[in-house]
Amino acid sequence: MSAITQIDPDDRARISAIDFTHRLVRNWQEALGIDLLGAYLIGSLAHAGFSRRYSDVDIALITASGLSPQALDRLRSGAVALSADWGPKVSIFWADRQFSLGRFPPLDRVDYLDHAVVLMERERVRPPVVVTWAATSRSPQPQIAHLDALIAAPQLRCWPVARLY
Repeated sequence: MSAITQIDPDDRARISAIDFTHRLVRNWQEALGIDLLGAYLIGSLAHAGFSRRYSDVDIALITASGLSPQALDRLRSGAVALSADWGPKVSIFWADRQFSLGRFPPLDRVDYLDHAVVLMERERVRPPVVVTWAATSRSPQPQIAHLDALIAAPQLRCWPVARLY
């Protein structure tokens, strides 16, 4: 039996998905040019929880000025064109340099900070620190007023309130 057939199917799929992301990011570098500051694996591919059946391919992109809806559509289309298997599973989390534009929810930002695997990086950009209720209150539990204040923070303004509660 060859070594490749002895590999767990999820491990084989993980290797294939990671190879796909490297090829994909090379294409995205050509498309976005110097605006692309970094591309990173996040999610299950970044921290060994990948399942060929259930996982998607989470990629975080940091750009100098954000992505237009048209550019985002081109990136997604390019992913599907590159691989009929992996392309449809790509989830793009993205932000501009200030993390003021984009689709990059707070939990995915934590994943980016703690577990991101660099696919390409011209400049490492970190999201701004969001002040929490614990830093501004003696109350051990957040109150609705505290959550409302957090949601009003510039870094979270673009996210629907229903997703944060």
